[in-house]
Amino acid sequence: MKIKQIILKKIETIIKIVRIIKSTNKKVDNPYYYEDLMPKSDLEKNRQYCESIDWALKNKDIKNIALTGVYGSGKSTILKTYIDNHKEYKYLNISLASFEEGDMGNEGYVEKGILKQMFYKEKHESIPNSRFKKIKNVKTSSILIKLLFITLTGVLGILIIKPDIVSIASAKIQRIDNILGFNRVSTYLMISIFIVLATCIFIGILKKCINSIKIAKIETSIGEVAKVEAGKTDVNAFDKYIDEILYYFEVTKYDVVIFEDLDRFNDIKIFSKLRELNLLINNSEQIGRRVVFIYALKDDMFSDKKANGEGEEYIKAAYKNRVKFFDFIIPVVQVANSSNACDLLMNKLKESNQWDGLTEEFISDITILINDMRVLKNIYNEFVIYKENLQERDRETGEYKNNLDAVKILSMVVYKNIYPVDFAYLQNDEGMIYDVFKNKKSKAVSIRINQINEKIKELENHIRIEKKEYAQSLEELRSIYIGLIQAKAANNNADGYIGYKNETCYFNQLIKNEEMFENIIQDSSIKYYNGSSYIYINLKNEASSDYFERKKNIQLRNELSKEHFIEKMKKEINDLKNEKAIVSSLPLKTLFEKYDFEEVFDGDIKDKDLLKFLIKQGHINENYPDYISYFYEGKLTRRDKDFIQNVMYEKPMDFNFKLEKLPNILEKIHDYQFGKKYVLNYCLLDYIIENKDTNIEYGTYYSFIINQLANESETSCSFIDGYINKYNISKSNKDIFIKSLCKEWSEFWSYLQYKSNYNQEKLDDYLLDILQLVEDDDVLKMNENNILTQYISKLDYFLDLNFEEKYIEKVKELLKKLNVKFSNLNMVNENNTILDHIYLNDLYKINIHMIEMIMNYCAPDQESEKLMSANYTAIHDNDKCEGLLKYINCNINKYLENVFFRLESNINESVDIVLELINNEEIIEENKEKIIKKEKRVIEDITQVQDEKIWSAILINGKCKISWKNVINYYLKFKIDDIVIEYLNNEKVNTVLLREVLEDEFEENTYKEFCDKLIYCDKITDNSFKNLIKSIPYVYNGHFKLESLTDERIKTLIINDKMKLSLENYNNLRECYNEGVLLLIKQNINYYIEHQDDYILESNEILDLLNSRITIDYKIKIIENIQVEKLDNKELISEIGKYTLRNSIILDKDIIEVIIKNQSDIEQNILFLINQMDSLSEKDTFELLNMIDKKYSDITIYGKHPKIENIEINRNLVEKLHKKNFISSKTYEGNIIRINNKKNAD
Repeated sequence: MKIKQIILKKIETIIKIVRIIKSTNKKVDNPYYYEDLMPKSDLEKNRQYCESIDWALKNKDIKNIALTGVYGSGKSTILKTYIDNHKEYKYLNISLASFEEGDMGNEGYVEKGILKQMFYKEKHESIPNSRFKKIKNVKTSSILIKLLFITLTGVLGILIIKPDIVSIASAKIQRIDNILGFNRVSTYLMISIFIVLATCIFIGILKKCINSIKIAKIETSIGEVAKVEAGKTDVNAFDKYIDEILYYFEVTKYDVVIFEDLDRFNDIKIFSKLRELNLLINNSEQIGRRVVFIYALKDDMFSDKKANGEGEEYIKAAYKNRVKFFDFIIPVVQVANSSNACDLLMNKLKESNQWDGLTEEFISDITILINDMRVLKNIYNEFVIYKENLQERDRETGEYKNNLDAVKILSMVVYKNIYPVDFAYLQNDEGMIYDVFKNKKSKAVSIRINQINEKIKELENHIRIEKKEYAQSLEELRSIYIGLIQAKAANNNADGYIGYKNETCYFNQLIKNEEMFENIIQDSSIKYYNGSSYIYINLKNEASSDYFERKKNIQLRNELSKEHFIEKMKKEINDLKNEKAIVSSLPLKTLFEKYDFEEVFDGDIKDKDLLKFLIKQGHINENYPDYISYFYEGKLTRRDKDFIQNVMYEKPMDFNFKLEKLPNILEKIHDYQFGKKYVLNYCLLDYIIENKDTNIEYGTYYSFIINQLANESETSCSFIDGYINKYNISKSNKDIFIKSLCKEWSEFWSYLQYKSNYNQEKLDDYLLDILQLVEDDDVLKMNENNILTQYISKLDYFLDLNFEEKYIEKVKELLKKLNVKFSNLNMVNENNTILDHIYLNDLYKINIHMIEMIMNYCAPDQESEKLMSANYTAIHDNDKCEGLLKYINCNINKYLENVFFRLESNINESVDIVLELINNEEIIEENKEKIIKKEKRVIEDITQVQDEKIWSAILINGKCKISWKNVINYYLKFKIDDIVIEYLNNEKVNTVLLREVLEDEFEENTYKEFCDKLIYCDKITDNSFKNLIKSIPYVYNGHFKLESLTDERIKTLIINDKMKLSLENYNNLRECYNEGVLLLIKQNINYYIEHQDDYILESNEILDLLNSRITIDYKIKIIENIQVEKLDNKELISEIGKYTLRNSIILDKDIIEVIIKNQSDIEQNILFLINQMDSLSEKDTFELLNMIDKKYSDITIYGKHPKIENIEINRNLVEKLHKKNFISSKTYEGNIIRINNKKNAD
C-alpha cells in the first residue's frame, strides 16, 4: 500500500508541475477590477518622496530615516515605489502587523519578532554558521543526483573489477526472452521500467529516513530556542544575540532595513533599541558598510499622551523624541481621506461597472469616516465578492442573478471593514447589530405598543364618559359639581358659600371662575357655610379625577355633536389599532421616521455614528442575514426556519411575515400548535385555505385556526382585521375565511359593533362581506337580539354600498329574512333592484322620510307640496304607489303615528280620505280623534261617520258642518250631553246656528223635545242661549216651568219672543220673575195695549213702560188708559205730565188735578194747564188754576180786575183764557198784565 501511495503522490506532483507551467504562460484575467492591498509602485505620484529617500540614503551621515503619516496615507506604496526603481540597494523588509494586541506591550516579543523575520528570510546556506537552526527539507532531485552519482560510480567499479559482467547479464536476458517469449526491446523496456520504479520507491523511503533524522536534530535546536525564549525578561533578544545580528548583516550584504507597523505597539523603547542596533551595525568593522534603517510610522507615535480629567496632556519633552530618534523625517501627505474617499470609491465602482443601484449621496455618507486607502480598496474588493457570491439561481431561467439591494450590500461591507470585531460577533448572533434588531427593537416596539394601548384605553374612556355626559359646557359641568357640594352639605341654601384661603367663594362665582373651582375640588377639605354654620366636605377623592376626565372630554368635543365626537374617537381607536397591528412588522428605518426610537442605540453602539447612520437610513435592516451569508435552500428558506423556531419556542411574530416553502413548514408544525396564536400567519393561512379541500390534514389545521380566532382575544381580532383588510388576500380565500369564521363565531357581529370600537367605514366593510359571503343561517345566528337587523335598518347609505352583482339576490333575500326595516335610506336616482326589493317586501319603516323617499322613487312626478299637506290623499290617489298604500293600510295606526300626525303641514286631506280614515275599523279611537283634530276638512253630515263614538270629537273640534241637523242627529244618539253643550256654547257655532232655522227634517216631537231640553239646560251659557234660541221656531203660551229657569234664561226667552203674553205666563212671571212681566209686555206691547185691563201693572211698571222704547202711540194709549189710583208715584206723575205736554194728550180732570198737586213747579203746572185747557170747562180750569198758586186766584173771581206779571208763561195763559172766553179782556201795561174778569159765569 505504501508503494502505491508513493507512486500516486509522484503522479500528482507531475500534474501540478504541468499546471504551473500552463498558468505561468497564461494571462490572468481581472474582470472585476480587484485591487490587491499591497503597496503599488507609482513613480509619478511618489517622485518627490522617492527623491527625498534617495537623497537621505546617499547622505552618509543619515542612518535612521522616518517616513511618517496616518494609517493609509501611502507610506508602504512610497517605499515599494522606491525599491522598484532603485535596485542599487539591497533591502530587508520587516513588518510586525501580525502581532496580537496582547503582545504589544511586551518589548521582548517585538525584538524576537524582528529576529525571526530576519533569520527565517534567509536560506540556511546563506547563513551557514548561524546558531539558529531551521527545518531543512531534503529535495528529491538532490537525492536523485546523489543516488545517480553513487550508482554510476558503482557500475563503473564493477565493470573495472569484472568486465564480463555485461555478457553474463546479456545471456541471462536472452534466457528470459526465451522463457517469456519477448523480443530484446520488450525485455529491455521492462527492465528499464522496473529500475525506474525501484529507484522512485527507494528515493521515497530514503527521503523519509533522512527527514526523520533531521527532525530529531531540529527538535534539539527548537529546544535551544525555547530555552532562549523562556529566559529572563530583563535580558532582551537584541543583547542576547547581538553577535548573530552582526554575523547576519556581515553575510547578507543588506544596505537598507525597512521597518513597518512598529507604531502599532505604542512603545517608543523599541526605537531606542533599534537606533542602538543601527549604531552597532554601522560601527562594526566586520560588516564594513553603511546600513540605513527606514521606519514607516504614524505621525503621533512619539506623543506619549496620558488622559486625565481635563482631557489629554502631553509630556513637555515628548515632541522632541521624534527628532532625537531619527536623522531624517519625511512626512507623507494622506492619499485617501474623508474628503476624497467618496470620489475614489465612486470612480472605482463606475470604472468597474459596479455602480448600478448605488448613489453619489450614499457613497458620500458612508465614506466620511474612511481615510485609509487600503480599507477603501478592501471595501471595493469585498463588495464585488459579496455581490457576486450572494447571487441566486432563477428557478425559471436557471441563470444566476443578484436580487439584493446594492446599497445594503455595500453598507454591510463598510460595516464589516469599520467594525470587523462586531461583524465577527454577528456571525454568531451576537454584537451590536444583532442586539439592535433582535432585542432593542423588540423592547422599543413593546414600549410603543404599550403607549398605543394606553391611548386606546384613554379614548375608550372618553367614549364611555361621553355616552353618559349630559353637560354641554364647562360652566354647566361646574354647576353639576356645585350641586354635589350642596347635596353633601344637605343644604340648598342659595346664600351658602365656600370659604377658601380666607376668601368667600359664592357658587355663581365658582361656576364662572375655572381656576378657583378646580383648586377647591382638589382640596382635601372644603369649608362650606350653609347659612348658619360651617360644614367640612371632602370631594378630592370622589369628584376631582372624575371632574378632570369630564372636563377633558368636553374640551375635546369642542363644537362636535355627541354622535360625531364618539365617531371621531372610534376612528382614532381604529387608527391606533391598525398602527398597533403593524408597528411590530415595520422596519426599524420606518420606526425612526415615525417615532423617537433613539433608545435602541443605548450601550456600545451609542458612539458608533456610522453604524447608527446605516441603521437609521435602512441601509442595514432586519434582512441583514441575507447580506452576510449565503443560505443554501433545501426544504426550508432561512425565513421559514425562523418562523418554525418561533412557533416552537412560542415567540410571537408579525402576522405578515413572508413564508416560502409552505408545505415543508406545515410538515414541521404539530397539530396542537395550530390552536396557538404563535402560528398565526397570513401566508400560512392562505396556503391552508387553498389546499384544505385536497389535504385532510390541512382541513384539520384550518379548523384549529378558525376555532382559535373565534376566542375574541385581542390577538385573534387583530389577526382577523389584518387578514381581511390589510393583507393582500385573494377574493376566494377571503370568501372562504369569512364564511368559516362567521359559522364558528356566532357573536362575531356583536363583537364588531359593541366591542371593537371600529369606525363606521370599517363596520360597513365587514357588513358588506357578511351579507355577501356568509351563509344565511349563519347570518341569522349572528342576529341575536336583532342587533344586525337594527344596525342595517339605520344605514341611510345602504343602497350606496358596493355590492357585487352576483350577490344582489342573496343580499335581497337576507334583508327579508332579517326583517330589516330601513328608517332613513338615501334617495337613489336610478333604478335599483335592492330598492325595488325593499319596496315590494315592505322592508322599510313607515316614517316621513321613507314615505317621501318611496313616493319619489315610485312616482317622481308627484307634487311634493301635496305630499306634505295631504300625505295620505297623495298616496291614495297615485296609481303608481299601490304597494305603498297597501303597506300603509296594513299598518295604518303606525302610519298615522309616525307620518300623518308628525307632518305639521298635513292638514288638507280630502273629505273623502278623512271619512275613509275615521271609518276604518283598524284605526284605534284615539287616532281617529287625532285625525279629526288635525285635519281642516269639515264633514257635511255627521252621520257619514260610522263610528258614533267619535261624533263627540267631531263636534268638539268643529270638524262637521255647523247645522241643526248635525246637532239634532247627535242629540238623538247622546241627548244633551256635555259634548253638545260645549259645542253649542262655542260662539262660532251658535253664531252660525242663530242664522239657521230648524227645518222639517225630523219629527215634530223631536224638535219640541230638543227645544225643551235646550231651554232647560242650565249648562248652555246665557250668551250661547241668546243665539241658539233664535233658531227655535216655537212660541210658548205658558207651559214653562219658570221656576226651573234662571232669570236670564227667562229674559232671553221673552226677548226672543219665545213666550206669548198670556195670563198663564203673566201669572207665572209674577210668581217667579216679576221683572219679566214688564219685559214680556214690552215684547208683546201691541197685544198688551189691546188688553190693558187684563194685565194690571204697578205704577213703577207703567213708568218703566213710558221710559221704554215703545212707540209714542203705545205710550199715549197707556197714559190715556191709566187709572188715577195708579198715580201714587211722583216720578210717574211727572213723566205723564211731560208726555202730556209733548204729545198733547187729553187727560181726565182727576188725573190733571193729581199731576198739578204733585208738581211743585208753577211754570210747569201753568204749561200743563194750558195744554189740557181745551178739554176743561171754565169751572174746572178755574179750580185747577186756584190749585197752582194764590197769585192766580183773583183770575177765578168774577168781576175782578187782577194784575199779573208780564212774562211769557203768563202771557200764554192769559191768551188761552181769553181765547177760551174764560175772561173778558186783557191789557198789557208794561211789566204787568191787567185782566178783566167776566162779571159772572156763562
